[in-house]
Amino acid sequence: MIPALEIRDLTVGYAPGPPVLEDVSLTVPGDGFMALIGPNGGGKTTLVKVILGLLRPWSGSVIVLGLPPSKAAPRVGYVPQMVPGRSFPVTALDVALMGRLGSTGPFRRYTADDRAKAMESLSFLGIGERGRSARTRGCCCSTSRSRASTRRPRRASSTSCPS
Repeated sequence: MIPALEIRDLTVGYAPGPPVLEDVSLTVPGDGFMALIGPNGGGKTTLVKVILGLLRPWSGSVIVLGLPPSKAAPRVGYVPQMVPGRSFPVTALDVALMGRLGSTGPFRRYTADDRAKAMESLSFLGIGERGRSARTRGCCCSTSRSRASTRRPRRASSTSCPS
């Protein structure tokens, strides 16, 4: 079985500062689960950004589902950290549908299948067809989770988000 995640000798940071993570190595089995727990400023979000291909390592290698992070991105769902007080003038369905953007071409409209998968994700998370706006912090997190699950990822990742 291909490991879900393989990291070897990873060093990464934000130039011109010092490394945030240095010489990190780990393997998560293909059927495994990983939780990142640590203090504020400990590098958890930086590691997630590297795994998602949003930040390039200074050295070392990262393989996600047998692929470089940039190639594995369509197979990984991600729920980003939310900033309190942020307001989004969109509905929960709009956010869930954003998860289908990777499966659409440029200027392609959402299909009935896209809408069905988005509604299924919203229902699974207890939001359903309420169509409420995604404005509160809790609702933003729930709808972001639905966006990630609408992609039908093999793996999902989340930074801190209230339940």
